[in-house]
Amino acid sequence: MSLRVAVVGAGAVGGWYAGLLALAGADVRCLARRDADVLARDGLLLRDAGGERRVRFARVSRDPADLGPADLVIVAAKATANSRLAELGLPLAKPGATLLTLQHGMGTAEALAALRGPEPVVGGHSIVGKNRVAAGGVE
Repeated sequence: MSLRVAVVGAGAVGGWYAGLLALAGADVRCLARRDADVLARDGLLLRDAGGERRVRFARVSRDPADLGPADLVIVAAKATANSRLAELGLPLAKPGATLLTLQHGMGTAEALAALRGPEPVVGGHSIVGKNRVAAGGVE
């Protein structure tokens, strides 16, 4: 059984890590806003110095109920969406699952921990410079 990962915010940073995890064999499910239809239909195009790779995800939706529970939830949405994480991201986590924030700004891990209670929350830092170049495309 592979690691089930839910990515909240599959834009530049979230899409990049979602794509790499899917290429590594994880069962990746993406909660996306504007690119949901393109990601579900065509997958994600990852572009870097090594070339282009098309990545397909296990599921893509605008509704967290469609994605099922995950072992790891990566929050890569803009921190301005944190007021909605109780309804968007937290229901995706299985009991005992880790929630990893890869958001810009101070206090994001603490804010998520306050919503989550005793369950694990990890504050991450992404140093990749990625851009969403088109719907369903990151370079």
